[in-house]
Order: sequence, then structure tokens, then C-alpha cells
Amino acid sequence: MKRLWKLLALALALAMALSLAGCGDDEAVAETDSDYLPVTAGGSIDTSGVEGLEVGSRMSCAAQNGTMYVSFTGIRDKSTDYFRPGSDTITVVCQATSDSQTSPSFRLSLWMMTDDGRAQYVEDAMTLVTADGSCYTISISGLDTSRQYKLTIGYATATYYLTGALTVSPLASEELTSIQPEE
Repeated sequence: MKRLWKLLALALALAMALSLAGCGDDEAVAETDSDYLPVTAGGSIDTSGVEGLEVGSRMSCAAQNGTMYVSFTGIRDKSTDYFRPGSDTITVVCQATSDSQTSPSFRLSLWMMTDDGRAQYVEDAMTLVTADGSCYTISISGLDTSRQYKLTIGYATATYYLTGALTVSPLASEELTSIQPEE
């Protein structure tokens, strides 16, 4: 009887080992550059003379002449104010630096305000931007001009800080919906 239990245990162990063999790396889905929106080097950001923009504050947003201007200092993960796009495609120009020597890229993702006032991630609207002080341009298409959107800027880790600015254009109106808590 002892021998039968040993054989049964061995058969179960073998069956489990074979079933777990299908859980290997060949089925894992890895993030690749094709998972992100394309980023083009270039563009420019001029925040001088933008009324209401508090350059040097933790996060400040202001709209002027159909463009939202955003300035951020020492952030890990923050969201812009909500904005309404002026067309189904927006252009984001971003420039940032980081205190990280090993993680040079940060995430920029788009979120939409739902009918009940919650934020919903917009599929296929995320990219990685290099925080090297250079300007980068991103186009995001397929937007609904009757909806409000926000951008989230930050690292996937809570270790590093970003400082920089970005612009979003075109806007349907210069009315922004603030979502930032007072700090």
C-alpha cells in the first residue's frame, strides 16, 4: 500500500510539472516600444507671458490662445487639469529633466472624464518620453471633442522626480477643469 501512495504522489508531481511547463516565458507579454505612441524629437515650449501659469510651482496649468500650458517642478506622478480638445487629434510638446541617472524615461498617458466624473484610461494613448531636457512631440488621435481629457505625467516608481513643461493643442476652449488638490 505504501508503494501505491508513493507512485500516486510521483504521478501527481509529474502531472503538475507538465501542466506548469505551459506557464513559461514564451507566453509572457512583454512591453515593447510598439506598445507606446511614437515620440518625435523637436518642438518648442515658450511659457513666458502665459497668464495664470505659475512656473516653478509643483504643478500649474493655464490656457491661452488655444493651447494648454503646464509647468511642473519636482513631481513623481501628477495629472493636468481636464481640457476639451479642439479636434480629434491633439499635439503634445513635452520637455523635462529628472534626478534619475538610471531611469531616463517617464510615462505620459491620456485619461478621459466619464459621464459620472471618473477618470478612464484611453487605450493606446500612452508613451515614454526621455527626460533629458530636450523637446519631444507626440500626436494623439481618435479623441471625442465633446469629452474632457487630462494627461498624467510621471514615473512608474515613486523614487525619482521630474521638472519641466508641456503644451497641449488645439483646445476647444480655454476653460480648464482643475482636479489638483490644494497643496
